[in-house]
Amino acid sequence: MVLRVTGRVEASVRVDPERVTLIGNAGKKIDATVRIVPETKEPFSIVSISALRGTEIAYRLQPVDEGGKRMYLLHVENNKQNPGRYYDKIFLKTDSTVVETITVIVSGDIRTEDKQEKPAL
Repeated sequence: MVLRVTGRVEASVRVDPERVTLIGNAGKKIDATVRIVPETKEPFSIVSISALRGTEIAYRLQPVDEGGKRMYLLHVENNKQNPGRYYDKIFLKTDSTVVETITVIVSGDIRTEDKQEKPAL
């Protein structure tokens, strides 16, 4: 027996970009901004924000009204000062029963500054 279900799936939230990748040289400012737009019929609010680890990143949420519609900007900044890679997750808890938690994955690759060699004569 084969059961086939078709239909239209509506997004509950739009997250752009879906992942944050922070790549750059140690000691330099490395940051990114994520747009979070509720797409449910009943608007929801983000009531809290936390990170899985939160040691290598700083983050803040900025509510914005655009065209009479509430959206959010999630600002993520690298805090890691020494070269290396890391991985974290940011959890945005909402007051919606449809979208209880929005998860944004963050990865970082902090490098040493490339020293340019003098050209050979």
